Parts: sequence; C-alpha cells; structure tokens
Amino acid sequence: MPAHFGFTPKEHRISVLPSAIASMIVLFLIIFNGGILWPVSPAKSHMLFGVGLLGIIYTVIFSLIVIPSSNINPRNNWINAFAVALSLGMLAYTTPSDLDIYIGVLLILDAISSSITSERGPTYTMVVATILGIYIIRHDFKLSFITLYASVLVVAVIAIETIWQLKSLSRNHIRRLEIITEFSRQIASTLEKKQVVSLLSDALLKAVEADSYFIGLREGNNLRLDLIFDDGEYYENQIVPIDGTLSGWVLNNQQSLFLPDLRKEVVLPGVRLVLLGKHKTSLSWMGVPMSSGNINGIISIGSYRPNAFNRADMDLLSSLALHAAQTLHNANHHAEVELQAKLDSLTGVYNHGHFLKLLK
Repeated sequence: MPAHFGFTPKEHRISVLPSAIASMIVLFLIIFNGGILWPVSPAKSHMLFGVGLLGIIYTVIFSLIVIPSSNINPRNNWINAFAVALSLGMLAYTTPSDLDIYIGVLLILDAISSSITSERGPTYTMVVATILGIYIIRHDFKLSFITLYASVLVVAVIAIETIWQLKSLSRNHIRRLEIITEFSRQIASTLEKKQVVSLLSDALLKAVEADSYFIGLREGNNLRLDLIFDDGEYYENQIVPIDGTLSGWVLNNQQSLFLPDLRKEVVLPGVRLVLLGKHKTSLSWMGVPMSSGNINGIISIGSYRPNAFNRADMDLLSSLALHAAQTLHNANHHAEVELQAKLDSLTGVYNHGHFLKLLK
C-alpha cells in the first residue's frame, strides 16, 4: 500500500483515531449542552442537532474509510480543511457563545488530525478560516472572545509544528533505512572494488547534504583516496600522508569523529588540518572507520557550513561504512583466491592452465 506523506494509510488511521474519537465526544457534548443547558430557538436547535450529527458521521467516514483508502488524493486534504471550517462555522452559528470553548477544543482536535494526514498548508488554512468565520458570525470584540481564540490558535500552532517535526524525523529515518537497504542490495551482487566505491558514492549523495566527501584505504602511513568529491567535482587515486590528520586519528583509534564546528579549535593530540580537493576550509567534518578483515579505511564527509550534520548522519555513515568494508574484504579475498588459482603452488609463477587461457 503506498505511503502518504511518508506514512501508510493504516498508520494514519491509527494515529488519527484518538483525536477522531475525542472529536465525536466533543460534538456530542455540543449537541447535549446546546439543546439542554443553553437551549436555543427551535429552528437553531434542529440545525444544531443536524450539524452535530453530520459532523460525527463525517468524522467516522473520514477516519475509518477515506484515510485508509489507498486511492486517497492529496486534494482531499484541502476539501477536508474547508469542510471542517464550514462545519465549525455552522456550529458557532447555531450555538450560544458560552459553547465557544467546545468549538475551540474541536478545532484543536481537527488541527491535530489534519496535521497527521496532510501538510501545513491545508491545516493552517483550516485553523485560520475557522477562527475568521467564527469572528464574523459572533462579531464579538469582547476580551474573553479574543483571549479564547488567541489561546486556541497558539495551542493549534504548537500541535501542528510538533507533529510536523515528528513527521520530518520519521521520514528522514525511513529515508536513511531505505538508502542503507538499497546500498546493501546493490553491493551484494558485486565483487569489484571500483563498483563498490561508485555505489558508495551514489549512496552518500543521497544520504547527506555534504559539500565534500572522500573514500580512502590505508596503505602503510598513507591514505589512498579512491574517490574525492568536492563542491561538485570528482578526484580519483590521490595519496596523502595520514600523520597528524583527522583521518589518521580515526584510522589509528578506530573510532568515529564528529566535529560539528571547525571554527572552534580542534583539541586532538598531534592533529593538524589538511585541505583536499579545492582547498576550501570545511566548517563541519565527520569521519567513520571502514574496517573489516584486511580492509582498513575511512569515509569522511564535510560541509562549508557549521553544524551541517547530526548524530543520525553519523549512524547512517557508520552503517554504510560497515557494509562497504565487508564487501571490499570479500572482493579482496575473491581476488586472492582467483590469483592463487593462476599460480603454481611450488614456483609461484603462472601455471599451465593460466597460460593456455592467455594463449586462447
């Protein structure tokens, strides 16, 4: 079943259900209080009952049928926003101002439901349109009215933004898992070092917004950089010494290193900054070891902006490094086995079978 705004319809229904049930309870209280405790005219009483009942029915249909539908169209979120604003306006028209607190609570609940199933645009439109509509209907300049709906607006905004941030975090987490899964699937079918590096480069471009990154393997006291990406350009097969570098610290200690703001002094014994690529200074830097068997390397990302990365980026980078290191180790082992098959076990030179293949 396709996901809507990063979530499946089933997940939306589960998330919306508490606020939907609460909305139906509030609608029932509005009908009860408007008809008994604060009785209105017979005409408005019938209208109140009808609007409240339609609201309950609409909430049930939208929560249990429309949201779980795999064919839901994002346009329906705008339709829902205006439908809710219209229904709440009609409730305000048929009820006394003493029940505005119920309408305010209902608006907050509807804002929560809308935030879960749609984006900011329809949700804020619904909240603002409802408050303006009620103001026009009430035409009330009393401080109590302004205070009430100002409070409702503040609570609604807090709820909308909180849900939006949670959805963004969840979407980013899902995206990272998809990148790792896709990368693992792709490298599982290759034993070529160059292809592994290429796939890893593609995964890094999708995973993080970095201005630069490099993939390197240790060779003695040097680091062979199979690939460097810096500000839109690629460089290959460069060798740099690791002594006194951030990469050297990562390789020697086999620990990840996260420096969110390089404008501050780097307090690492024996480390000095080394510029690669276009010789621009990175203000954010992150490096993780890439080790498995005979593989000892590093993946590093950088940005010209401070505080460009977070701990979630490091976790993602570590997962990619782990998968890449294991695949590179398997590729090296496979190459060694193939080489041994070509050599004579006593003399160490190419055997008869390999010469026949070369001759053919």
